[in-house]
Amino acid sequence: PDKMLRGELADSWEPMDKGQSWVFGLRRGVRFHDGRILSANDVVASLQRHQQMGDLGGHRHGLSHMDRIRAVDPLRVRVDLAFPDPDFPLRLADPHAIIHPKEGWKEALVRGIGTGLYRLERFEAGTRFSALRVEDHWKGESVGWFDRVTAKVFGSQADRIAALLANDVDVIDSPGTKAISFFARSAKFSQFAAQSDGAGAAIDRLGHRSDVGDRHPFDDARIAQRWWFA
Repeated sequence: PDKMLRGELADSWEPMDKGQSWVFGLRRGVRFHDGRILSANDVVASLQRHQQMGDLGGHRHGLSHMDRIRAVDPLRVRVDLAFPDPDFPLRLADPHAIIHPKEGWKEALVRGIGTGLYRLERFEAGTRFSALRVEDHWKGESVGWFDRVTAKVFGSQADRIAALLANDVDVIDSPGTKAISFFARSAKFSQFAAQSDGAGAAIDRLGHRSDVGDRHPFDDARIAQRWWFA
């Protein structure tokens, strides 16, 4: 939000040769979802694959100027560029620049094996996916307050809004200008918008609903809560 670059897998980055080379220090003890420890070799293999495949979100220029990528030691990676690039660490912050295990990377991509706070539980293309919170994750003390997150695909804007109003979901994206105006007038909902592309989102006030609690537990439409209080 403050537009400052903060590392996750990399906890340091230093330019050399006026920004034509960069050395990245990796966070110690990071694990992939299958239990393997992240190493410099994994990062090197991942960056090489992104460069060869040109699949960095469709922007081939993002990593195409890497001349040489090598592991300095188990926790440091050096990248030599074709020309100085002071923005190179920012390019690696692209969400498409996924870091995967060096060995068995194809299976890892299919199974969603990464290093994030949530690991893939189930994926149905065009329908839904669910992810489970990883225990003992290095980010777990500051973020990630849900044990499971499920994302559903709705065919229309109206369907998304209806699902939120019916308490079938807690958050929707791109509700539209009229709906955003409605949510802004309601104490039951929160909303936020991404300044970069104007995409809006609305969220039911989790944990602050007036109709969920000790007095009126059956008012909520979500069957799981009705069953629990029964």
